[in-house]
Amino acid sequence: MVCSFYLKLILASLMFLLGPTHTWFIAFFLLLDCGLSNAVFNFANLPLSDIIDDDQQRHQRKSPLSSSVFGFNALFTKPAQSFAPMLVVSILNSHGYTEIKHGTASEDQSEELHAAMFNILCLLPIAIAVLQLIVWRPYSIRSSHKIVPVHLEN
Repeated sequence: MVCSFYLKLILASLMFLLGPTHTWFIAFFLLLDCGLSNAVFNFANLPLSDIIDDDQQRHQRKSPLSSSVFGFNALFTKPAQSFAPMLVVSILNSHGYTEIKHGTASEDQSEELHAAMFNILCLLPIAIAVLQLIVWRPYSIRSSHKIVPVHLEN
């Protein structure tokens, strides 16, 4: 999982360094980023389960706080998925998106909007990858394969 964050960080940084003229690399990045995210985050519940088990052992709880952990996960991910498009549109509107949509934009506004779009395309994945690396770094599913289960529902 952490490897995918590093890959996203490297590819987004490379795309930013190459610039907006390399459209094939932009298409490759978008395809890989979408595919990688869908492939890796289908397994996101595995590290969350390890977090639950670790919390139960560390704080010597009789029963795990699984509903709280999954609830907090939904509390942060669902609003982020809802507000992200609105945030991007407001950023683009501040760079002339509305004028281009109505056909009243100048050449300078068009170039400014293209630069803003490219910066969002590069800098947002970089920021998210760094944040994911910071948050997920302490957790790994590599040593979580135990012969005896930590918690069994009765």
